[in-house]
Order: sequence, then structure tokens, then C-alpha cells
Amino acid sequence: FFKIMVLRLSNCISVCLLFSFIVHHYWALQVWIRTPEHKEQLSEAFFSGPGLAVDVELRVKNESELADNWILWLHVNGSAIDSASVVENDSDLIIPKYKLASGRNWIHAEVHSDTKVLAASAPIAVDLLVMLAEERRITGVLTVTIDDAHRALMLLGSLSAFSAGETLQELLVLVPSAHLFAFETVLADRCYHGLCTRLVSETVLTKNIDPRWNKYAIQMALKLLAARLVTTEYYLVLDADIIATGILSYSALLPNDLGAYTPESRSIHPHWWLGSASLLGLNSSAFPDAKFGVTPAILSTPGSFVVLDSIKKSLESRYMSETWEHAWLNSWQPGSWWSEYTLYRLALDNRALFNKLHALPSSPLLCHAVWFPEQLPWNATAAFLHSDTCVFSLVQSTVRAPVSKLAEQVAVELERQRSRKVEDDICF
Repeated sequence: FFKIMVLRLSNCISVCLLFSFIVHHYWALQVWIRTPEHKEQLSEAFFSGPGLAVDVELRVKNESELADNWILWLHVNGSAIDSASVVENDSDLIIPKYKLASGRNWIHAEVHSDTKVLAASAPIAVDLLVMLAEERRITGVLTVTIDDAHRALMLLGSLSAFSAGETLQELLVLVPSAHLFAFETVLADRCYHGLCTRLVSETVLTKNIDPRWNKYAIQMALKLLAARLVTTEYYLVLDADIIATGILSYSALLPNDLGAYTPESRSIHPHWWLGSASLLGLNSSAFPDAKFGVTPAILSTPGSFVVLDSIKKSLESRYMSETWEHAWLNSWQPGSWWSEYTLYRLALDNRALFNKLHALPSSPLLCHAVWFPEQLPWNATAAFLHSDTCVFSLVQSTVRAPVSKLAEQVAVELERQRSRKVEDDICF
């Protein structure tokens, strides 16, 4: 026989753990949060009452599976708040109100056995005194420097041409503080064809940037730290050398409401996976089937919080003389490389969350990309040909293709797209 345990976490100040049992068939350990509902907005009564009620449901295969060392952890914005044994009938958890920030908060539960995560719930959002983000929209995140400004303008122009503002709630443009003055002239909190940009200095996300840090490592870290500014459930990470070649439909980016990802093999960049495993304190062979591509990428906002928390916990236990963020950026050295996406995939697998947040798309999001000089010239016509399925293309900046030539190719293809649309409208 099989059973369901319902764990009720009664309030945010002193949380009482209660059990109820129901016999049922379940083949694997499952955890999820029953209440509050996903994207629930808390009323003002929350602040005068005892706190937030949270129901966590744990389903096990059979009663003999339960072990004394099973611990339920409740997490807010990626950080563990408190824990209780799942085999005790009366326990207290403490979730201080200050742990729930004004705005959007992400809550998930995990069941641990010693240091291993056995199962995790899908994250749910609760909002305190803010308007909910519009449904079925995501946030865009672009990291850029003055050296890539011309490429970034080409990306923005192509996004606008495909009405990206219908899917992107906003585009966060993250730039070095020393370059901010130049970008403010064209990108400071403006909207064009529905695409709204918000210019953000890197120092908003990470203080006291050390000039010795690798600039590439800073940009990778920013893509995870950007979750602190995002109010939507997922965000789209972009680079300046990407070109929009199709419609950014919500269904293409989030199949079945889960973030699409590219299943790039670990063999392509094995050093990234090894460096990430080392940083996270994992065995070098952990999760051998894990795969994830590069930019453009869809990241889960609560997922990124969990990744940042995993990095913090790993580094704080080893580096006492510096902050975990400084230890993180200092760790990126020749022979000890990591990437934002390999950290992301491994950390979420280690917390049993990745498959609750991501799914494979029906077709690749990136087509006809140029990664190496021998792949030139870029076939712009082929890249734009299937604009209904292929969303992006890319010409890597390191191949040194003339940007003016690329812009001419993009302009020609965008004009063809407009002509096709006019013809379709006439026929309709």
C-alpha cells in the first residue's frame, strides 16, 4: 500500500507540522506545495495576522520508505529557512516575516536524507503588495559593454521587428558602470515598438567589482544574479552577437510552461562541467547525463535563486576570508573554468529541480549559427527562412565578421519579412 502525508506549515512565525495519511498508489517520492497557490498575491491581512499558511504534500511509495534522517526543508528565494523531521508528528519551523521581501517571493520544499536531496517541489510564487507580472510573458536579460554596442543595436532592432515586446515584459540591459553614460543616451528606460528596455549598472547586482576579475566570468555571473531584478517566472538570456530571426512566441520559449533548453553534450565543453562540479562541491562525475546549451537560454527565476544559494553554501564553507561572491569570481582561473549554464544545470539537478522547471522544445531555438571563421559567410536567408520555428541566429563576435555587412544582410531579410506579411494580409 501507498500513502500520502500532508504537512501543514501553519504560519511564518512559529510553524506547526501536522500529518494526515491517505492510502494511494505512487511509484516515486513526490513533493509539492498545495497552498498558497502559485502566483497568489497576499492581502494586507497577512501583516496583521499570524503569517502565511503553507501546505506541503509528501507522497511516498510505502511506509517502510520513511527514514528517521529524512528532513523537510522549506526554502524562500533559494535559501533554506527552516527544517523539520518528516517522521515526527509535532515540530516547529521558524520562517521570520522579514524573509518574505516586498515583491515576488519564490517558495519551494525539499526532502533531504543526510546531504542528499531526495525530492523537491516545483517552486511557487507569492507576491507581497505588488501587482502581478503579466501572464504568459517573460523578461529579457542582455549583458553588454561599449565594445559590443553596435552588435547590441542590431539585436534590439531585430527584436523590435518581430514584436518581441508582446512576449518580453521588459529587457534588462546590464552594462559596466563606466559605460553607463554612453548607453543612457539611447537605452535609458525607453520603449520602441512595444519593446521596453531598463538600463542597469552591473554594480546594482554585484558590489565592489575587482578589476582583476575576468570580464567573461563577470558577465556569466551577472546572468544568474539578474534573477534578483526579474519579476517574471522565467527570463531569456541574450548576448550582443545574437540576432532575432523569428517570432518570440511564449509557446516556443516555454513549451508546456517550462523553460526550453538546448541539450548540448557535456563532451563539447568538458572543462566547464568539471569546473562547475568542483565549485559546487560535487563529484566530477555527478549527473553524467546532464546537458545544457549556451546563450540564448531560458532560465527559471526561482531556479537561479537556488543556484546562487548552492554556490553560496559551497563557497562559504571553504572561504572564510572573503564574501562568497568574491570567492566565486576569484575562482574563475585558467584550468578552473565554469560557466553560468553548467553551474545552473548541476545545481538544479543536485536539488532535484531541473526537470520541474525545463523541457525540450519541439524545434531548436537557434539556427544557422556561425561559431568559427570557417563557417563564414553567414547564411542570413536560411536563418530567416523559417521564422515561425527558428527564433534566433548568431554570428560569434570572435569570428570578426564585419558588423556593417551583417547589418546589411539583416536589413534585407527584415524587409523580405515585411513584404511577406503585407502579402499575407492582402490574401487574408
